[in-house]
Amino acid sequence: MELRPELCPPVVGPQRIAELCSAIEAIARMLERGESANAAIAGFSAETGHDYAADHFLTYWKSRNIEDFALEAARPATAPALFGSVRFDHGLLDAVDGEDVAAVV
Repeated sequence: MELRPELCPPVVGPQRIAELCSAIEAIARMLERGESANAAIAGFSAETGHDYAADHFLTYWKSRNIEDFALEAARPATAPALFGSVRFDHGLLDAVDGEDVAAVV
């Protein structure tokens, strides 16, 4: 099945993944040495548009490899809305009761 381009995640080049992996490793090393990495984490978060904390860098390896972490960081923090909003009000109940289907729309 082929998805429309707007439904596919953005492509991230290998150079960008490598840059992010280096930054992730550097922050993890700082934290493992007991150094403050607050500024580095804040910069990484600002650059990527995500909201990362120290535990993300210390524990990512429990559930994924560093390349997957970098890929997540390289992509937008929020996914685009795939569906239009649905209005749930009394009109829905009317339609369910078989009265007026137009009330749902």
